[in-house]
Amino acid sequence: MSAHWPLAGNVYKYDLATGKKEGPFKVGDKFCGTIVGPDGNIYFEDMANGNVYVWNPKKLKTVDKMPIGKAVCGIQWTKNNKKAYITDMPTGTVYVYDWKTKKKIKEITSPEMTFIHQARMTPDGKELWVSAPNEFDPGLKPGTHKSQVIVIDTNKDEITKRIILPDNVRPHDFAFTADGKYAFLSSRTYGDDSALNIMDMKNYSIVRKVSACAECHKAAGVQVKVDKGSPLLCGIEIDWHPGK
Repeated sequence: MSAHWPLAGNVYKYDLATGKKEGPFKVGDKFCGTIVGPDGNIYFEDMANGNVYVWNPKKLKTVDKMPIGKAVCGIQWTKNNKKAYITDMPTGTVYVYDWKTKKKIKEITSPEMTFIHQARMTPDGKELWVSAPNEFDPGLKPGTHKSQVIVIDTNKDEITKRIILPDNVRPHDFAFTADGKYAFLSSRTYGDDSALNIMDMKNYSIVRKVSACAECHKAAGVQVKVDKGSPLLCGIEIDWHPGK
């Protein structure tokens, strides 16, 4: 299994059985997202230089680099691997790439996507959900747009829905139940907590909200001193195996 050290651009490999660590392997500058790609390589999205780095976990080396935007965060593929979608945080742009040629075929933008983070494909592959908490306006000015989820039709590569969220729910990443009934939103409050929000995908209402930070921090007497005292939750991955 591989892990990354996000603020240094280094990659480490951990053997979960023995605890042995290999690395660091210098790959990029400052990673925002990491995901295993359809080819078995690991893709690192760099928010310092806008590159996507392709890292081979068997050879333990970078095998490709794709210059994409200014500060990229997430990458997702369609089920047939025909296209890839890459999010660029400060420009609010979703880049669409032909995955066979690695050529850009479209840029998806909207006045309501001023600052974005991760994106996730729904289980049926028909929609791409893009986190648009919009903490900033263009030019990194204070944000004036609602926190929301932008939904993109992956057939037309067009925005079809905007799910407006409460001001204290600033989404960063998603997960979905296999049946497509519920979405899980990891989000920041920019107060004293970050949370896991469970959304009913029939009407896009939040049916449950679970503290991911403050509930434990306060009970343990832990005080967050970085980021103005606000714990900032990022990604979410769920192990759906029965009994776990």
